[in-house]
Amino acid sequence: MLQAPDAELIDHRLVPLDHDSYLPGRSVVRFRGQALVSGARRSWSVVRKWTAGAQTPRAPVDRARREAFAYRSGLLDDIGDLHVPRAWDINLADDGSTTLWLEDVRDSEPWTMATYRRAAHALGTFNGAFLTKPAPERRWLVGDWAHRQSEPVDLQAVLRGIEVDAATDAARRALGDDAGERARALQEHQPAFIELLGRLPQTLCHHDAARSNLVARRACGRWEIVAFDWESAGPGAVGAEIATLVSASLRKGDVPPDETGSLDRNVFEGYVAGLRTVGWSGDHRIARLGYTAALALRAWFVRGTLRDLADRGSRPVINRAPHLATDEVRRRFASISRFLLGRADEARQLSVELDLG
Repeated sequence: MLQAPDAELIDHRLVPLDHDSYLPGRSVVRFRGQALVSGARRSWSVVRKWTAGAQTPRAPVDRARREAFAYRSGLLDDIGDLHVPRAWDINLADDGSTTLWLEDVRDSEPWTMATYRRAAHALGTFNGAFLTKPAPERRWLVGDWAHRQSEPVDLQAVLRGIEVDAATDAARRALGDDAGERARALQEHQPAFIELLGRLPQTLCHHDAARSNLVARRACGRWEIVAFDWESAGPGAVGAEIATLVSASLRKGDVPPDETGSLDRNVFEGYVAGLRTVGWSGDHRIARLGYTAALALRAWFVRGTLRDLADRGSRPVINRAPHLATDEVRRRFASISRFLLGRADEARQLSVELDLG
């Protein structure tokens, strides 16, 4: 890591690392210390990501090993202006556990709307790099991302729940008198959105490019966007990549609801500019369709919002703003749901304009 064969370890300590923990049997920690190199002290730091071995065929280790394969495969060596952390060491143990020792990457300053635009541009160059050449085929890549994002459900049971929750006064006030009809249509049209995404130009996607998995840093006098957590990498439609950046940033509280319009505009414009930078010359409406159709797969969020509005005993929480009062969280979730419903309408309209619906 220090590029010094004579380096001698002086000390090291473990430093807590803030991260979104969704998977059992996982730890992500930072080690920091000093080393002696040619008689001089040098500081170093590294991130260790460890995941336990699989107990079932769908256990977290499958995702962990996919990320290890992504780093080893060479697919991430030339991905436009998007960067990945250096993988200093990868250990796939016999017990099924996976250990990644990764470059410690951190933001240089707080994110602004300009940062989101830069991130979207980098994601555009990444997706565009695989739109202008054959998409890679690896058996370990995620091939059913859209189905996973849509979260298959018992349709009739879900529709009954939507009807009951949307009929409450709280839901009507927050989402409108037609909330039930629009939420029902969104749920029923999930297979159509998935099928539509499969008909658009395909590329390689990160598929979890949320703000929490991106770093904006200054390196050699210029900005770099670094993406980590490559556990969901796989093929996807042009435009789908930035749906996660926008929706997760709103849902987790990284961007307040009153900036939704600015976020939507800056991310999409930055993404298309990135596609153009690497030579993609397709109709920008195709990318917009991929983006809006992917946002429409978040029917689960609209359902959850309806439940929270109908059940005054629920206590929804926003990850980055746990201090917010419950009523304010409901208000924000309702705003995000209106945005998602609007983008589903836009996707349907675009599919007709482009003769794909």
